[in-house]
Amino acid sequence: MFGTLGLIACGLSQNVLLVRVPKTASGTVVAALNQWRQYGLCNISSLVTIHSPESRFTRPTTAQLNAADKVIVTSRDPLNRFVSAFNWRHPRNGKMTHNTALSQHGYQFENRLYACFQHVGELADALVRSRHDMLNHINVSMCARVAWEACSTEMGDDFSRGRDSMIHAGLSSYVNPAGLSAFLARPLRIILQEDMSASLDRLYRWLECDRLQERPAIPSVHTMYPGKNDTYLSPMGAQMLRFALGDDYAMHNSLLSPGSHA
Repeated sequence: MFGTLGLIACGLSQNVLLVRVPKTASGTVVAALNQWRQYGLCNISSLVTIHSPESRFTRPTTAQLNAADKVIVTSRDPLNRFVSAFNWRHPRNGKMTHNTALSQHGYQFENRLYACFQHVGELADALVRSRHDMLNHINVSMCARVAWEACSTEMGDDFSRGRDSMIHAGLSSYVNPAGLSAFLARPLRIILQEDMSASLDRLYRWLECDRLQERPAIPSVHTMYPGKNDTYLSPMGAQMLRFALGDDYAMHNSLLSPGSHA
């Protein structure tokens, strides 16, 4: 069914850069690209993947962007991505993530975060209560400061040592080092977690994959873990969390400009 026939119907050889923002179903995109290459459906000569949410130094550079013929970035509504990352990194899920939060080996930021908040809704409500004081540079409690710090792309003492947390590793943390203009200057497609199947269909065509073959189905992987469905946010809490994640929303909207959405 697949093989050499696919290469005949493919476009020119291309180098592809995949930027995997954490908690955006980027593993499904990796599986799809590897499958298409394995079956000879897409003429991808090299696939460079950037992920590593724990290291702020592992982010796309201008040189990497310029070396790629095409750039793919995975994304997701920033609020949903944040909630998912909070629950994934939670100490109750330590068996799966090997997270060491609340231990001497944990990230200092995550130690503080989970000492303050057991549920993401508590964090969002802390943002609501402390917004006035934070915006007016009035002293706030340690937990309120941690809540706002969680929504930034930097993380204080850990960040200065090059360590990062998946919670902070939203879209802007992957785009900011090289700059938005460096991304928009390249042939670019955004894959949305909320629209995965249709996004993969469009990506298959954009990569000039075998026009004689339909895109093969990719099994969706839905990993269950303790607290995955602990997603409740009060209406005010959800509103304030979106405000606090403003940098990621601005980047998300900029990258979804006409022509960049796969």
